Amino acid sequence: MDAAERSAIESLVQYSDERCRKLVAYAEDGVWLFDAADRTLFADSEMARMLGLTAGEMLGAPLRNFLAVERTQRVDSTGAAVLGNRRRGELALRQKDGNTIWVSVAFFPILDKQGAAAGRAGIFTNVTARKRAESALRESERRYRDLFSNAPVGIYRTTSDGLIYMCNDALVSMLGYTSFEELTGQDLDSEGCGPIYQRESFRAQIERDGEARGIESVWKRRDNSVIFVRENAKVVRDANGRILYFEGTVEDITERRLAEDRLQQSEARLRSLIDNAPYGIYRCDSLSQRFLTVNPALVEMLGYESAQELLGLHLPRDLFADHTDCETFAHSCRLTGRSESEVRWKKKDGHILMVRLLGRQSREPSGGLCLEAYVEDISQRAELEQQLRQAQKMEAIGNLAGGIAHDFNNLLMIISSYTQMIEEELEETNPVRQHTRQVLNAVNRSTGLIQQLLAFSRKQILSPRILDLNSTVDETAKMIRRLIGEDIELVISLQRPLPVVKADPAQISQVLLNLCVNARDAMPRGGRLTVSTMSAAISRQARESMPGLLPGAYSVLNVSDTGIGMPPAVRARIFEPFFTTKPVGKGTGLGLSTVYGIVKQSGGYIGVESELDCGTTFQVYFPSLEEEAVESERSLEQAVQGNGETILVAEDEDPLRKSVAGFLERNGYRVMQACNGEEALQTALEHDGPIHLLLTDVVMPKLEGVELARQLGAVRPEMSTIFVSGYTDHRVLEQLPSSAKTTVLQKPLNLRSLLGSISQVLTQAAK
Repeated sequence: MDAAERSAIESLVQYSDERCRKLVAYAEDGVWLFDAADRTLFADSEMARMLGLTAGEMLGAPLRNFLAVERTQRVDSTGAAVLGNRRRGELALRQKDGNTIWVSVAFFPILDKQGAAAGRAGIFTNVTARKRAESALRESERRYRDLFSNAPVGIYRTTSDGLIYMCNDALVSMLGYTSFEELTGQDLDSEGCGPIYQRESFRAQIERDGEARGIESVWKRRDNSVIFVRENAKVVRDANGRILYFEGTVEDITERRLAEDRLQQSEARLRSLIDNAPYGIYRCDSLSQRFLTVNPALVEMLGYESAQELLGLHLPRDLFADHTDCETFAHSCRLTGRSESEVRWKKKDGHILMVRLLGRQSREPSGGLCLEAYVEDISQRAELEQQLRQAQKMEAIGNLAGGIAHDFNNLLMIISSYTQMIEEELEETNPVRQHTRQVLNAVNRSTGLIQQLLAFSRKQILSPRILDLNSTVDETAKMIRRLIGEDIELVISLQRPLPVVKADPAQISQVLLNLCVNARDAMPRGGRLTVSTMSAAISRQARESMPGLLPGAYSVLNVSDTGIGMPPAVRARIFEPFFTTKPVGKGTGLGLSTVYGIVKQSGGYIGVESELDCGTTFQVYFPSLEEEAVESERSLEQAVQGNGETILVAEDEDPLRKSVAGFLERNGYRVMQACNGEEALQTALEHDGPIHLLLTDVVMPKLEGVELARQLGAVRPEMSTIFVSGYTDHRVLEQLPSSAKTTVLQKPLNLRSLLGSISQVLTQAAK
């Protein structure tokens, strides 16, 4: 080869090297050349940039220094066998800052002039982003497989025809199969596999909307049992809109549905219980104090037409008769969680109910506080309790009055007996007889007072008669003075004469006593009580202010006090049964309602005038008559002398027994005396002659009169008996035998009347 040819070849090689360097400089991949020992001969700028180095820093460094050996196959000490015998592969390289990048490399050998391997060159492409994407994809697929396999809900994929070709274990188990293979190929759109309902509309919705969510239905399991499911499904199409497959999820909601059914049944039973409960039930807001819910019983109890009417009520203002009761009840519920109370409620028509509330505080789902309560109408029970308490009180008063009457009657009879005997010893013209007559009149008046007290305490109903109201006031005045106390001044102002009325004296006394007791209670610090009578003529114009009062002539009984008075709201209700402004245990609320009933039954009218701090005046009108009052005292019977008959007198009161025995002996009878029942029995058994009459007290020590008469009647059937009693307990009187030979007389006795009764009994026995 001559010099010209060599020069041409060198120029060509130089041109080729220049083109190669330009190609390497503009290439996006890294170029890395190594000698036979894998030491760096050359690295372009892109390769150096990949590793975060400069080309100069890389020169002479073996390839193994740049490998992330924990991620790449280790190399031997010579650096050979990187990628083994492969010329292409992927390596993990470590950058200068320690991070790792992945590269795809293509090696080709560098030969010397003799054709022997002098090194190798590599084209390095950075594939880190792809590797990361592939790793993320693999992780995503792994998670998807885990989610698919371990999902608590069933997952399926079907062909466009509805055949299952993929599902997870949850669906297999849910439908009662043992393996995926058993379920594969089942037709999800028919009744042979899952749903037992027509799926045409379900499929149509998916195809129209692309998906269907939250569809609840019933599926059939392998053993033909059923489960409730909630299904989400969608359709997957290709680019041309052709259906590739359907996929969806299935949640077993059987337990939830059964629980919901049980809850609905429970709520239905609870609603039925509440709606049909005989008690009122309500819930109200603790802040607004308005009803949230009410049951029909409460609506009916309060006299409303519908629950909607009640929901608009404000409890303290519209329901509770006393708004403080509402506040107290609500406060107790808030303080203790539960509360029980008896309060007064207002019905729609204004009538008052006594109710028992049993409530508790609870919380609304919204977080607000509410009060739940049961309501029992105890008006009738409260009325019965009041009546029972009143009956018990009156029974106690009756027992007390009976005991007092027994003792007082004995004393009065002793006074009467000895006075009558004294009177018999006196001549008709003796002026001392005027004194004995006054004593006997006092005895008669005292007897009337005792009988009046007994009638009052036992609510005895007596026959009305023509009477003078002034006489009733006079007879009741002493009892009034004892009732009102010393700090109240009693003023009696009577119009005389006063037209008579027709009424029951005991009832009129009860009216007067009740009004005076109320007046006393209205003056706790003392005052003046005025009882007056007057006549009045009611015209047609005047009666307009007193509805129910007919025009005519009236006798009026007025009771006035200087007490605390009444507000209009109380004044409007004072005659209602059981209405009282007195503290619990201090009044029954029956006093004025009793007064009202007595006045109305007597054909009268009662009015009231009262203002706070100005006192109260009751005006009781009775129709007056143009007649004379009936004399209340009876004329004494004509005394009848005895004829030596034997009378056994049994009486534990010595003075009374001796006075009666002495009087009978003076009037022709033979008398034997006994101070108790046992002594009377012994005396009668020891007496040989006849005993014509047993005159015995009913209540005696050791042996009472009834038992004495029974035992003596067995041995002396011819003997007659007269019982004398000052004790008015009906339970005692009912024990007395009823026969032709038995007579009952009430103490105190007029001795001349006693002679007449004895004569009548003995005459009847002799027939």
